[in-house]
Amino acid sequence: MISLLLLLILILVLIYGIYSNVQSPLTNKTYIITNYMYIFTALILFILTNTAIEKKKINLNNLNDKFMPLFILSIILLFGILFTPAKQQIPLHLMWLGFVILISVTGNPVYLLAKQEKILNKVLITLGIIFISLSYLTYTSRLDWLQPYSSYFKYGLLGLIILQSMDLIFSDDNKKQDSRFWYYSIFAIVIFSGLMVYSTLKIMNDAKLLEKNCKSISHLECANYPKKSINMFLNIINLFNNLTNVYRK
Repeated sequence: MISLLLLLILILVLIYGIYSNVQSPLTNKTYIITNYMYIFTALILFILTNTAIEKKKINLNNLNDKFMPLFILSIILLFGILFTPAKQQIPLHLMWLGFVILISVTGNPVYLLAKQEKILNKVLITLGIIFISLSYLTYTSRLDWLQPYSSYFKYGLLGLIILQSMDLIFSDDNKKQDSRFWYYSIFAIVIFSGLMVYSTLKIMNDAKLLEKNCKSISHLECANYPKKSINMFLNIINLFNNLTNVYRK
């Protein structure tokens, strides 16, 4: 098990890396690296939060009635991140931190399920392979042809959410429902992999644009890393959730 101390050290190293990067002029390279440091910080916070919950033996099953308010609060924070001006750095980063922690808490049941089923390492390795492979292929311009089709992934996700919701409401056969949800998870993995490619392409395109437009503007205020990094973080968390559902069968 990864120790809390090691996770805290990793976060401090990433924060120092972010601070060092934003002191220099914004370039294509520094923008991309800083974005990924924000993403990795969010992922380590996810692991740190769940490790802390496990170590403190906090039983979140007793908080089931509070998960919906926590989820609603996370949606409010997400909208706050999306619509808060980049100049408001302190509230923007506080909302980003709060959102990441709330997503981590509400994702704890899936994290614990992966551990109990002894598939956590398999899920993380698969997730790492997907992330590294798609990032490499995208940055080497082998997947840029997918960009015009990004809307199809978004519509597919909307359709999947509607289909799953209707299945939960109207299905009365739990065994058949579990089988269908396995296929839903396979479809979701394809969708979120596509959205991950789109998010990577967006980071690449933004890097080229901001390198030209941010020469005389504060690095943080111009780039708005909390807002830019949140899409990739959510794609990775959703891939984690669906990979867990696939491997537990």
